[in-house]
Amino acid sequence: MKNYILTFAILFSAWNVRADFDTNITVATTIGADNTSLDNKNVLISGCTVTINGSHTFSNLFLTNNAIVTHSPATTTTNYFLSLVISNTLDIAVGSAIDVTGTGFQPGRTQGNTTNGASQGAAGGSYGGVGVSDAANPANAVYGDFRNPNELGSGSAADGCAGGGLVRVEAESLRVEGQIRANGVAARYNRGGSGGGIYIKVVLSVAGARSARGAAVNIGAGAEAVVDSR
Repeated sequence: MKNYILTFAILFSAWNVRADFDTNITVATTIGADNTSLDNKNVLISGCTVTINGSHTFSNLFLTNNAIVTHSPATTTTNYFLSLVISNTLDIAVGSAIDVTGTGFQPGRTQGNTTNGASQGAAGGSYGGVGVSDAANPANAVYGDFRNPNELGSGSAADGCAGGGLVRVEAESLRVEGQIRANGVAARYNRGGSGGGIYIKVVLSVAGARSARGAAVNIGAGAEAVVDSR
């Protein structure tokens, strides 16, 4: 019993520490893959959407007041992803989120950002599982490693919806009272994109909402989400 008490005391004391932030972001901002100006700093994002592309390392990262962190949506020529290494604490408050819903491959495109083998007709997108096919047209083939999600989700057929994006997080301490999402997009009376990928590696964590699912009309399937608690 004493061991459990000690464990939880350490856990909550770590979460209650608030860093002295080097940077407070309160307006919509884009941090490109080659922009390292905030790397290794303590960053607070409050009440705005911040687009972070590529791999970045922060000392502490706090999201509050309905803040959103996302990455840019894929184009027909460029893929984007969000990869964060947090030396200390990633804290996502209630109402805030890391949300890459619909930032994966565009409709009619799949792994490799190609139209070859992509879903057709009224078929949904596939990633870790097969999307729903229509009577005459198949969904794209399944791809990726469910143990290590590292790809964007596929779009549904060409006039459909985009797949979910890719989030990878490594943190010493993680508190999620908000959400982490990589869902595919759905449109009414249309086919849905597949969910994207979420990979989380953390030492200390509170489980919050993690969502990487396909859209719900002619379902896009097979998002991949992994939490690796060391």
